[in-house]
Amino acid sequence: SDADHIVVAIGANPKNSGNERLDRIAVFAQDVINGKAQMKGDNVAVIGGASVALETAELLIEQGKKVTVIYRGSEANLGRGMIRVVKGSVLGNLKGKATIMTDTIVTDVNEDGDLLVENNGETKALKGFTDIVIAVGYQADDSLNLDSDKVVYVGDCKAARDAKYAIFEATEIALKL
Repeated sequence: SDADHIVVAIGANPKNSGNERLDRIAVFAQDVINGKAQMKGDNVAVIGGASVALETAELLIEQGKKVTVIYRGSEANLGRGMIRVVKGSVLGNLKGKATIMTDTIVTDVNEDGDLLVENNGETKALKGFTDIVIAVGYQADDSLNLDSDKVVYVGDCKAARDAKYAIFEATEIALKL
């Protein structure tokens, strides 16, 4: 190639839940947000509690869906990664409209969409979901594996993080090139 450098910034992919059955019947939050996935019904479980999960829940509420957010983390960590004012706004929009369950782990799912969850050592079934959305984080997209000293990887293709890190890395690389 005639290029002096090749900058690869292909981003990240959503993480699977780790449960094969759940991954088979659920959709990813990013597909809901960008319109690639349509909900089959009106009762939606969103698994996750960071920014993408809460923003997806907010979008689904705006679409008239009944939403339950199931987050394995604590209430204090709900909305992790969000700017404070945005987090306050999103949580305010969800208050009274969505059910938010913290410290709750999804342990299994059946083909009908009933979720088996554990909270404080107690196991129970959550029934009646028409749709399940997974928003449990992202992983680096390392699918473009170029073997060259001209290649520079930047952003989430190195490691999934907040956008500010990708911007910082890109700026550093631009200044060096």
